Amino acid sequence: MLPCRSLLVITGESRYLWTHGITPRKCDTVQASKGHKSGIITSDVEDLTLNKRGIRTSFMFRKVKQTPYNCSYPLACDSQMKDTPASFPESNKEA
Repeated sequence: MLPCRSLLVITGESRYLWTHGITPRKCDTVQASKGHKSGIITSDVEDLTLNKRGIRTSFMFRKVKQTPYNCSYPLACDSQMKDTPASFPESNKEA
């Protein structure tokens, strides 16, 4: 878990080949005592507590390239994938 007011820059394999996001939930499991290093969860379940989430904001900055990008991860790169026709839901239930 990132501490408040943190910045995480995702590059390389973690950017292209891993999924990431803020899980939608109302509470997080956090360390109850303050004596441990921030971000590390103890194996002592009695030292864990639920912390109600406040407002969380995520910013994502992207650069739109005008030419195809020669990515190191071609299977995950939109500009290097084979052209496949877009699929659309055929009913409201599929949407």
